Amino acid sequence: MAEIKKYRNLEGITHYPIISNGRTYDPNSHKFLSGRKRTLVSIDDPNGNTNFPHGIQRRKRSEKTPEPNCKLNLEITSNKSINDPFTCPHSRKIDEFEKLSKIGEGTFGMVYKARDRFTGEILALKMLKPNIINQKKNPTWRREIDILTSCRNPSIVELKEVIFTPNGCDRSIYLVMEFIEKDLHGVMQKRWTPFLESDVKFFMRQLLSGVKYLHGHNIMHRDLKPSNILVQDNNTLKICDFGCSRVTRSGPYTQPVVSLWYRAPELLCGSRNYTTAIDMWSLGCIMAELLSKEVLFRGNTEIDQLKKIKEVFGKPGGCNELRRMFPVAGFSGRPTLSRSGFELLSGLLSCEPRKRLTADAALKHPWFDEVLYNPVAPGVFSPYSV
Repeated sequence: MAEIKKYRNLEGITHYPIISNGRTYDPNSHKFLSGRKRTLVSIDDPNGNTNFPHGIQRRKRSEKTPEPNCKLNLEITSNKSINDPFTCPHSRKIDEFEKLSKIGEGTFGMVYKARDRFTGEILALKMLKPNIINQKKNPTWRREIDILTSCRNPSIVELKEVIFTPNGCDRSIYLVMEFIEKDLHGVMQKRWTPFLESDVKFFMRQLLSGVKYLHGHNIMHRDLKPSNILVQDNNTLKICDFGCSRVTRSGPYTQPVVSLWYRAPELLCGSRNYTTAIDMWSLGCIMAELLSKEVLFRGNTEIDQLKKIKEVFGKPGGCNELRRMFPVAGFSGRPTLSRSGFELLSGLLSCEPRKRLTADAALKHPWFDEVLYNPVAPGVFSPYSV
């Protein structure tokens, strides 16, 4: 089996996996070692030297090679940097998983519900599309694997394994992830009423915590929206779909990014030197949607989307228009929002990126310290399964 061609000029990433199938690959000699066949995912730096962080030890030659159904511990903690070297679990054959149903399809691949034939665990298999795999310059699939393998946070979906099957025309790459049945978009569609403010506070704390972790590791998600947020019956939210994500550096960056309804004004104006503030605008739109059960800015085109934003913020006192959408109290039937909650929402939806709240500043906002009379109930998503 041939090794995947190594790409040295990935955008902003200095460490990335070398994936080989069939035999163990030695990055120092650039040759395959003889011995028992197995798939290995290792890390090397641009000079070809294999690196191991202090928390990860090199496998001893005397140790037994893992069996096909064994899983290796990632040994990655939240204090690791995206630029730190990392290891991936032992890769297995795709035949060891049984595809149960197709969950969905996106720009970069198709997602299946699958079962591990050995353990019986239900997992999600993301099969990357051939046109994504065959990219010769700055392959997005390589970047997605790097980011997901380096991120370990309760608010981010877990990548368990990477499976590579280089079999001629059937060459494909599978990402094995934890399976969560519902997403926030589907849950909101099933609900008859919007979430309470206390519920929204509980959910926003989780989302801001996950985004703070990403931004702290210099990662932009670039596609935050309700359908990319998974929900569990225990009220846990997890950010998923990192196909558009990338490590930040000095611009310019790719355009267009982010789904239209959650796209920040600077992106709509064509800026290519954007920052992590674009994710904060998306979180502001998600917060408003949780409160009202309606998309805040529902434009048909980029021009129409700018017009929708201008209707709220384009006039003097534009925040007053947003305030009318979310009053403190009243009998108009509109969703209510406390004064400090409105300050947080307007801070996330600032049209000037430099004035927009960061994830760290948002988590420290007084709104999260307010004690409301209706705390979130366990299993709030349970009656609204998708």
